Amino acid sequence: MKNFFELGLTKKILIVSLVLPFFCLLLSGCTSKPMDYYIVSYPNKVVYQIGETVSFDGLKIKTINSDGTHRVVNLQKSDLPLIDTSTSGKKQVVVSHNGISTSFDIFVATTVATDSDDLKTIFANANDGDVVYLKAGNYMPKTDDDTSYQNIEITKSIFVVGDGADSTNIYGNFLIGATIVDNQFQKAKTQNVTIQDLRFCLDYQVTDGLIDYSGPYGSTDKNGALRIFDSKNVTIKNCTFQNYFFGVFADTANGLAISHCTFKNIFRSAIFAQTDTQNTIIANNVIVDTAKNFVSFDGDTQSILGAIVLNFATSGVKGVSVCKNTINRTGLHRGDAIYGDQNSKERAQNKKGVFVLSYVNNTADIVLKSSAQNNLQVNGIVLSANNYGQALANIKMSTTQTDAINANGVFVTD
Repeated sequence: MKNFFELGLTKKILIVSLVLPFFCLLLSGCTSKPMDYYIVSYPNKVVYQIGETVSFDGLKIKTINSDGTHRVVNLQKSDLPLIDTSTSGKKQVVVSHNGISTSFDIFVATTVATDSDDLKTIFANANDGDVVYLKAGNYMPKTDDDTSYQNIEITKSIFVVGDGADSTNIYGNFLIGATIVDNQFQKAKTQNVTIQDLRFCLDYQVTDGLIDYSGPYGSTDKNGALRIFDSKNVTIKNCTFQNYFFGVFADTANGLAISHCTFKNIFRSAIFAQTDTQNTIIANNVIVDTAKNFVSFDGDTQSILGAIVLNFATSGVKGVSVCKNTINRTGLHRGDAIYGDQNSKERAQNKKGVFVLSYVNNTADIVLKSSAQNNLQVNGIVLSANNYGQALANIKMSTTQTDAINANGVFVTD
Protein backbone atom coordinates (compact mmCIF):
# COMPACT_ATOMS: atom_id res chain seq x y z
CA MET A 1 0.00 0.00 0.00
CA LYS A 2 1.29 3.48 -0.94
CA ASN A 3 1.84 5.99 1.87
CA PHE A 4 0.39 9.50 1.88
CA PHE A 5 3.65 10.96 0.52
CA GLU A 6 3.64 8.63 -2.46
CA LEU A 7 -0.03 9.38 -3.14
CA GLY A 8 0.65 13.12 -2.98
CA LEU A 9 3.62 12.79 -5.29
CA THR A 10 1.59 10.77 -7.79
CA LYS A 11 -1.09 13.45 -7.75
CA LYS A 12 1.44 16.20 -8.35
CA ILE A 13 3.01 14.32 -11.23
CA LEU A 14 -0.41 13.82 -12.80
CA ILE A 15 -1.26 17.52 -12.53
CA VAL A 16 2.09 18.54 -14.01
CA SER A 17 1.70 16.09 -16.88
CA LEU A 18 -1.71 17.57 -17.72
CA VAL A 19 -0.75 21.22 -17.44
CA LEU A 20 2.71 21.06 -19.04
CA PRO A 21 1.52 20.58 -22.68
CA PHE A 22 -0.72 23.66 -22.47
CA PHE A 23 2.07 25.67 -20.85
CA CYS A 24 4.42 24.64 -23.64
CA LEU A 25 1.87 25.68 -26.25
CA LEU A 26 1.66 29.13 -24.68
CA LEU A 27 5.44 29.46 -24.65
CA SER A 28 5.70 28.33 -28.26
CA GLY A 29 3.18 30.94 -29.46
CA CYS A 30 0.48 28.43 -30.42
CA THR A 31 -2.31 30.64 -29.05
CA SER A 32 -5.55 31.49 -30.81
CA LYS A 33 -5.05 34.41 -33.19
CA PRO A 34 -7.56 36.50 -35.15
CA MET A 35 -7.55 35.47 -38.81
CA ASP A 36 -10.34 37.63 -40.22
CA TYR A 37 -13.14 40.04 -39.25
CA TYR A 38 -16.82 40.10 -40.09
CA ILE A 39 -19.52 42.70 -39.50
CA VAL A 40 -22.20 41.76 -36.95
CA SER A 41 -24.19 44.99 -37.29
CA TYR A 42 -23.76 47.97 -39.59
CA PRO A 43 -23.77 51.57 -38.38
CA ASN A 44 -27.17 53.00 -37.50
CA LYS A 45 -26.82 55.47 -40.37
CA VAL A 46 -25.51 54.49 -43.82
CA VAL A 47 -26.78 57.37 -46.01
CA TYR A 48 -25.73 61.01 -45.64
CA GLN A 49 -26.27 64.38 -47.19
CA ILE A 50 -23.30 66.26 -48.65
CA GLY A 51 -21.10 67.69 -45.92
CA GLU A 52 -22.44 65.53 -43.08
CA THR A 53 -20.01 63.87 -40.70
CA VAL A 54 -20.07 60.09 -40.82
CA SER A 55 -21.05 58.31 -37.59
CA PHE A 56 -20.03 54.75 -36.79
CA ASP A 57 -22.53 54.35 -33.95
CA GLY A 58 -24.00 50.85 -34.07
CA LEU A 59 -21.07 49.27 -35.92
CA LYS A 60 -20.10 45.94 -34.40
CA ILE A 61 -17.32 43.69 -35.67
CA LYS A 62 -16.15 40.25 -34.55
CA THR A 63 -13.00 38.24 -35.17
CA ILE A 64 -12.75 34.77 -36.67
CA ASN A 65 -9.96 33.18 -34.66
CA SER A 66 -7.56 30.40 -35.59
CA ASP A 67 -9.19 28.05 -33.08
CA GLY A 68 -12.68 28.68 -34.50
CA THR A 69 -13.82 31.05 -31.78
CA HIS A 70 -15.26 34.54 -32.29
CA ARG A 71 -14.66 37.70 -30.30
CA VAL A 72 -16.00 41.24 -30.40
CA VAL A 73 -13.40 43.76 -31.59
CA ASN A 74 -12.94 46.79 -29.34
CA LEU A 75 -12.57 49.37 -32.08
CA GLN A 76 -10.45 52.44 -31.45
CA LYS A 77 -10.88 55.83 -33.11
CA SER A 78 -7.65 55.21 -35.04
CA ASP A 79 -9.22 52.06 -36.58
CA LEU A 80 -11.96 54.12 -38.28
CA PRO A 81 -11.23 56.10 -41.46
CA LEU A 82 -12.16 59.67 -42.29
CA ILE A 83 -14.80 59.65 -45.03
CA ASP A 84 -15.07 62.51 -47.51
CA THR A 85 -18.73 63.48 -47.86
CA SER A 86 -18.09 66.57 -50.00
CA THR A 87 -19.14 64.60 -53.10
CA SER A 88 -22.05 62.23 -53.65
CA GLY A 89 -21.90 58.53 -54.46
CA LYS A 90 -21.14 55.18 -52.90
CA LYS A 91 -18.20 55.29 -50.49
CA GLN A 92 -16.26 52.25 -49.32
CA VAL A 93 -15.42 52.27 -45.62
CA VAL A 94 -12.36 50.19 -44.68
CA VAL A 95 -12.03 49.39 -40.98
CA SER A 96 -8.57 48.12 -39.91
CA HIS A 97 -7.50 46.77 -36.53
CA ASN A 98 -4.20 45.07 -35.73
CA GLY A 99 -3.34 44.69 -39.39
CA ILE A 100 -6.63 43.01 -40.40
CA SER A 101 -9.35 44.82 -42.36
CA THR A 102 -12.97 44.55 -43.35
CA SER A 103 -15.15 46.93 -45.34
CA PHE A 104 -18.70 48.05 -46.08
CA ASP A 105 -20.40 50.81 -48.09
CA ILE A 106 -22.09 54.04 -47.12
CA PHE A 107 -23.83 56.51 -49.43
CA VAL A 108 -23.73 60.28 -49.89
CA ALA A 109 -26.92 61.51 -51.54
CA THR A 110 -27.05 63.21 -54.90
CA THR A 111 -30.77 63.85 -54.42
CA VAL A 112 -32.69 64.01 -51.14
CA ALA A 113 -36.43 63.35 -51.34
CA THR A 114 -39.28 63.53 -48.85
CA ASP A 115 -42.79 62.08 -49.03
CA SER A 116 -44.07 65.39 -50.40
CA ASP A 117 -41.81 65.29 -53.49
CA ASP A 118 -42.61 63.99 -56.99
CA LEU A 119 -40.65 60.75 -57.12
CA LYS A 120 -41.45 60.02 -60.76
CA THR A 121 -39.81 63.27 -61.83
CA ILE A 122 -36.84 62.72 -59.52
CA PHE A 123 -36.11 59.27 -60.97
CA ALA A 124 -36.74 60.41 -64.56
CA ASN A 125 -34.04 63.08 -64.11
CA ALA A 126 -31.52 60.81 -62.37
CA ASN A 127 -28.10 60.12 -63.88
CA ASP A 128 -25.90 57.03 -63.72
CA GLY A 129 -24.14 56.81 -60.37
CA ASP A 130 -26.64 59.00 -58.50
CA VAL A 131 -27.69 58.24 -54.93
CA VAL A 132 -31.38 58.97 -54.34
CA TYR A 133 -32.02 59.26 -50.61
CA LEU A 134 -35.64 58.75 -49.58
CA LYS A 135 -35.94 60.21 -46.11
CA ALA A 136 -38.18 58.68 -43.47
CA GLY A 137 -41.88 59.14 -44.20
CA ASN A 138 -44.99 57.64 -45.77
CA TYR A 139 -44.79 57.75 -49.56
CA MET A 140 -48.42 57.00 -50.30
CA PRO A 141 -51.25 58.13 -52.62
CA LYS A 142 -53.23 61.09 -51.32
CA THR A 143 -56.42 60.06 -53.15
CA ASP A 144 -57.78 56.97 -54.94
CA ASP A 145 -56.80 58.60 -58.26
CA ASP A 146 -53.27 59.50 -57.22
CA THR A 147 -50.80 57.38 -59.23
CA SER A 148 -47.67 59.16 -57.97
CA TYR A 149 -46.22 55.99 -56.47
CA GLN A 150 -47.51 53.46 -58.98
CA ASN A 151 -44.95 52.16 -61.51
CA ILE A 152 -42.07 54.49 -60.64
CA GLU A 153 -39.56 53.96 -63.49
CA ILE A 154 -35.85 53.38 -62.84
CA THR A 155 -33.75 53.21 -66.01
CA LYS A 156 -30.34 54.41 -64.78
CA SER A 157 -27.54 52.82 -62.74
CA ILE A 158 -28.45 54.34 -59.38
CA PHE A 159 -28.59 53.69 -55.65
CA VAL A 160 -31.96 54.11 -53.92
CA VAL A 161 -31.50 54.22 -50.15
CA GLY A 162 -33.96 54.93 -47.35
CA ASP A 163 -33.77 55.47 -43.61
CA GLY A 164 -34.65 51.85 -42.87
CA ALA A 165 -37.38 49.30 -43.46
CA ASP A 166 -39.23 50.63 -40.41
CA SER A 167 -38.99 54.32 -41.38
CA THR A 168 -39.16 54.88 -45.16
CA ASN A 169 -42.52 53.41 -46.25
CA ILE A 170 -43.38 53.11 -49.95
CA TYR A 171 -47.05 52.45 -50.77
CA GLY A 172 -46.31 51.76 -54.41
CA ASN A 173 -43.88 49.95 -56.71
CA PHE A 174 -40.77 50.40 -58.85
CA LEU A 175 -40.21 49.32 -62.45
CA ILE A 176 -36.50 48.63 -62.96
CA GLY A 177 -35.29 48.57 -66.55
CA ALA A 178 -38.46 49.63 -68.37
CA THR A 179 -40.79 52.50 -69.11
CA ILE A 180 -44.49 52.35 -69.92
CA VAL A 181 -45.47 53.70 -73.36
CA ASP A 182 -49.08 53.35 -74.53
CA ASN A 183 -49.67 50.80 -71.75
CA GLN A 184 -46.79 48.67 -73.04
CA PHE A 185 -43.45 48.01 -71.35
CA GLN A 186 -40.45 49.38 -73.25
CA LYS A 187 -37.28 47.72 -71.98
CA ALA A 188 -34.28 49.93 -71.24
CA LYS A 189 -31.51 47.35 -70.58
CA THR A 190 -30.62 48.81 -67.17
CA GLN A 191 -27.83 47.49 -64.97
CA ASN A 192 -26.19 48.14 -61.60
CA VAL A 193 -29.18 49.23 -59.50
CA THR A 194 -29.28 49.05 -55.69
CA ILE A 195 -32.46 49.23 -53.60
CA GLN A 196 -31.77 49.37 -49.86
CA ASP A 197 -33.40 50.11 -46.50
CA LEU A 198 -37.00 50.60 -47.68
CA ARG A 199 -40.39 49.17 -46.72
CA PHE A 200 -42.87 48.37 -49.51
CA CYS A 201 -46.47 47.91 -48.42
CA LEU A 202 -49.97 47.98 -49.92
CA ASP A 203 -53.32 48.14 -48.12
CA TYR A 204 -55.99 45.71 -49.26
CA GLN A 205 -59.21 43.93 -48.34
CA VAL A 206 -60.85 40.79 -49.69
CA THR A 207 -64.28 41.35 -51.21
CA ASP A 208 -66.30 38.37 -52.41
CA GLY A 209 -63.12 36.28 -52.58
CA LEU A 210 -61.19 38.82 -54.69
CA ILE A 211 -58.32 41.06 -53.60
CA ASP A 212 -59.30 44.72 -53.58
CA TYR A 213 -56.41 47.13 -53.15
CA SER A 214 -56.93 50.68 -51.94
CA GLY A 215 -55.74 53.60 -54.02
CA PRO A 216 -55.05 53.38 -57.77
CA TYR A 217 -54.18 49.66 -57.78
CA GLY A 218 -57.79 48.57 -57.78
CA SER A 219 -58.54 44.88 -58.06
CA THR A 220 -55.04 43.59 -58.66
CA ASP A 221 -51.33 44.25 -58.27
CA LYS A 222 -49.71 42.52 -61.25
CA ASN A 223 -46.15 43.78 -61.05
CA GLY A 224 -45.21 43.29 -57.42
CA ALA A 225 -43.25 45.78 -55.34
CA LEU A 226 -40.16 45.54 -57.59
CA ARG A 227 -40.65 44.57 -61.25
CA ILE A 228 -37.31 43.95 -62.97
CA PHE A 229 -37.00 43.75 -66.77
CA ASP A 230 -33.89 41.99 -68.16
CA SER A 231 -31.67 44.12 -65.94
CA LYS A 232 -28.23 42.98 -64.82
CA ASN A 233 -26.73 43.29 -61.36
CA VAL A 234 -29.68 44.42 -59.28
CA THR A 235 -29.03 44.40 -55.52
CA ILE A 236 -31.90 44.44 -53.01
CA LYS A 237 -30.89 44.67 -49.37
CA ASN A 238 -32.50 45.31 -45.97
CA CYS A 239 -36.00 45.85 -47.36
CA THR A 240 -39.45 44.72 -46.22
CA PHE A 241 -42.24 43.66 -48.61
CA GLN A 242 -45.83 43.21 -47.48
CA ASN A 243 -49.24 42.60 -49.11
CA TYR A 244 -48.23 42.32 -52.79
CA PHE A 245 -48.86 39.66 -55.45
CA PHE A 246 -45.07 39.41 -55.77
CA GLY A 247 -42.32 40.88 -53.63
CA VAL A 248 -39.65 40.83 -56.37
CA PHE A 249 -40.73 39.85 -59.90
CA ALA A 250 -37.83 39.56 -62.37
CA ASP A 251 -37.67 38.57 -66.02
CA THR A 252 -34.18 37.35 -66.87
CA ALA A 253 -32.50 37.49 -63.46
CA ASN A 254 -28.80 37.88 -64.21
CA GLY A 255 -26.76 39.11 -61.27
CA LEU A 256 -29.78 39.47 -58.98
CA ALA A 257 -28.80 39.67 -55.29
CA ILE A 258 -31.48 39.71 -52.58
CA SER A 259 -30.32 39.63 -48.95
CA HIS A 260 -31.47 40.47 -45.44
CA CYS A 261 -35.02 41.23 -46.60
CA THR A 262 -38.35 40.32 -45.03
CA PHE A 263 -41.37 39.19 -47.08
CA LYS A 264 -44.74 39.02 -45.30
CA ASN A 265 -48.15 38.00 -46.62
CA ILE A 266 -47.18 37.86 -50.30
CA PHE A 267 -50.06 36.35 -52.26
CA ARG A 268 -48.26 34.48 -55.04
CA SER A 269 -44.45 34.40 -54.75
CA ALA A 270 -42.09 36.39 -52.57
CA ILE A 271 -39.33 36.09 -55.21
CA PHE A 272 -40.27 35.09 -58.75
CA ALA A 273 -37.77 34.93 -61.62
CA GLN A 274 -39.28 33.97 -64.94
CA THR A 275 -37.61 33.07 -68.27
CA ASP A 276 -34.01 32.58 -67.09
CA THR A 277 -32.08 32.78 -63.81
CA GLN A 278 -28.30 33.16 -63.75
CA ASN A 279 -25.59 34.44 -61.36
CA THR A 280 -28.14 34.99 -58.63
CA ILE A 281 -27.86 34.87 -54.84
CA ILE A 282 -30.80 34.87 -52.44
CA ALA A 283 -29.53 34.80 -48.87
CA ASN A 284 -30.44 35.59 -45.27
CA ASN A 285 -34.05 36.53 -46.01
CA VAL A 286 -37.18 35.83 -43.98
CA ILE A 287 -40.23 34.75 -46.01
CA VAL A 288 -43.48 34.08 -44.16
CA ASP A 289 -47.13 33.54 -45.18
CA THR A 290 -46.69 33.22 -48.95
CA ALA A 291 -49.64 32.06 -51.12
CA LYS A 292 -51.84 31.62 -48.07
CA ASN A 293 -55.38 30.66 -49.19
CA PHE A 294 -54.46 31.83 -52.69
CA VAL A 295 -55.81 30.35 -55.96
CA SER A 296 -54.71 31.60 -59.38
CA PHE A 297 -54.61 30.40 -63.00
CA ASP A 298 -52.19 31.12 -65.83
CA GLY A 299 -54.55 30.69 -68.74
CA ASP A 300 -56.04 27.23 -68.27
CA THR A 301 -53.22 26.05 -65.99
CA GLN A 302 -53.03 26.45 -62.24
CA SER A 303 -50.32 28.91 -61.26
CA ILE A 304 -47.02 27.83 -59.79
CA LEU A 305 -47.02 29.06 -56.19
CA GLY A 306 -43.99 29.20 -53.95
CA ALA A 307 -41.95 31.38 -51.64
CA ILE A 308 -39.06 31.37 -54.17
CA VAL A 309 -39.74 30.38 -57.79
CA LEU A 310 -36.81 30.33 -60.24
CA ASN A 311 -37.14 29.56 -63.95
CA PHE A 312 -34.21 28.36 -66.08
CA ALA A 313 -33.88 28.49 -69.85
CA THR A 314 -30.16 27.79 -70.23
CA SER A 315 -28.57 24.39 -69.65
CA GLY A 316 -25.46 24.35 -67.49
CA VAL A 317 -26.47 27.29 -65.32
CA LYS A 318 -23.86 28.24 -62.72
CA GLY A 319 -23.66 30.62 -59.81
CA VAL A 320 -27.20 30.37 -58.42
CA SER A 321 -27.27 30.15 -54.64
CA VAL A 322 -30.26 30.12 -52.29
CA CYS A 323 -28.85 29.93 -48.77
CA LYS A 324 -29.54 30.75 -45.13
CA ASN A 325 -33.14 31.83 -45.73
CA THR A 326 -35.92 31.27 -43.20
CA ILE A 327 -39.11 30.19 -44.99
CA ASN A 328 -42.31 29.50 -43.08
CA ARG A 329 -46.02 28.92 -43.77
CA THR A 330 -46.00 28.64 -47.57
CA GLY A 331 -49.28 27.82 -49.33
CA LEU A 332 -51.29 26.92 -46.28
CA HIS A 333 -55.07 26.94 -46.36
CA ARG A 334 -56.41 28.81 -43.37
CA GLY A 335 -59.82 30.26 -43.97
CA ASP A 336 -61.66 31.28 -47.11
CA ALA A 337 -60.03 31.10 -50.53
CA ILE A 338 -58.54 34.24 -52.09
CA TYR A 339 -58.61 34.42 -55.89
CA GLY A 340 -56.09 36.32 -57.96
CA ASP A 341 -58.70 37.69 -60.36
CA GLN A 342 -62.24 37.07 -61.58
CA ASN A 343 -61.01 34.66 -64.25
CA SER A 344 -59.23 32.50 -61.64
CA LYS A 345 -62.31 32.51 -59.47
CA GLU A 346 -64.54 31.31 -62.31
CA ARG A 347 -62.08 28.59 -63.35
CA ALA A 348 -61.75 27.35 -59.78
CA GLN A 349 -65.51 27.13 -59.40
CA ASN A 350 -65.78 25.12 -62.61
CA LYS A 351 -63.09 22.60 -61.66
CA LYS A 352 -63.90 20.13 -58.90
CA GLY A 353 -61.28 20.01 -56.17
CA VAL A 354 -59.10 22.61 -57.83
CA PHE A 355 -58.45 24.44 -54.59
CA VAL A 356 -56.84 21.40 -53.00
CA LEU A 357 -54.96 20.50 -56.18
CA SER A 358 -53.60 24.00 -56.49
CA TYR A 359 -51.78 23.65 -53.20
CA VAL A 360 -50.72 20.00 -53.37
CA ASN A 361 -49.40 20.03 -56.94
CA ASN A 362 -48.03 23.54 -57.36
CA THR A 363 -46.92 24.89 -54.00
CA ALA A 364 -43.48 24.62 -52.39
CA ASP A 365 -41.01 26.75 -50.47
CA ILE A 366 -38.56 26.66 -53.40
CA VAL A 367 -39.57 25.82 -56.99
CA LEU A 368 -37.01 25.23 -59.76
CA LYS A 369 -38.64 25.12 -63.18
CA SER A 370 -37.62 24.82 -66.79
CA SER A 371 -38.87 27.59 -69.04
CA ALA A 372 -37.08 26.35 -72.15
CA GLN A 373 -37.27 22.62 -72.78
CA ASN A 374 -38.09 19.28 -71.21
CA ASN A 375 -35.64 17.82 -68.68
CA LEU A 376 -33.39 20.86 -68.65
CA GLN A 377 -29.84 20.00 -67.57
CA VAL A 378 -28.50 22.40 -64.98
CA ASN A 379 -25.52 22.53 -62.64
CA GLY A 380 -24.06 24.92 -60.12
CA ILE A 381 -27.37 25.52 -58.31
CA VAL A 382 -26.87 25.44 -54.54
CA LEU A 383 -29.73 25.32 -52.02
CA SER A 384 -27.93 25.42 -48.71
CA ALA A 385 -28.70 25.86 -45.00
CA ASN A 386 -32.25 27.12 -45.47
CA ASN A 387 -34.57 26.88 -42.48
CA TYR A 388 -37.86 25.44 -43.71
CA GLY A 389 -40.99 25.86 -41.63
CA GLN A 390 -44.51 24.62 -42.23
CA ALA A 391 -45.29 24.11 -45.93
CA LEU A 392 -46.85 21.46 -48.13
CA ALA A 393 -43.51 20.83 -49.84
CA ASN A 394 -40.03 22.21 -49.39
CA ILE A 395 -38.40 21.90 -52.82
CA LYS A 396 -39.86 21.09 -56.22
CA MET A 397 -37.59 20.58 -59.23
CA SER A 398 -40.25 19.35 -61.62
CA THR A 399 -43.51 21.21 -61.51
CA THR A 400 -45.14 19.62 -64.55
CA GLN A 401 -44.48 16.61 -66.74
CA THR A 402 -43.34 18.81 -69.63
CA ASP A 403 -41.25 21.43 -67.79
CA ALA A 404 -38.71 19.53 -65.70
CA ILE A 405 -35.38 20.29 -64.07
CA ASN A 406 -32.79 17.51 -63.98
CA ALA A 407 -31.79 17.45 -60.31
CA ASN A 408 -28.26 16.11 -60.85
CA GLY A 409 -26.82 19.62 -61.01
CA VAL A 410 -28.62 20.88 -57.91
CA PHE A 411 -26.71 20.67 -54.62
CA VAL A 412 -29.01 20.64 -51.57
CA THR A 413 -27.88 20.66 -47.93
CA ASP A 414 -29.72 21.15 -44.66
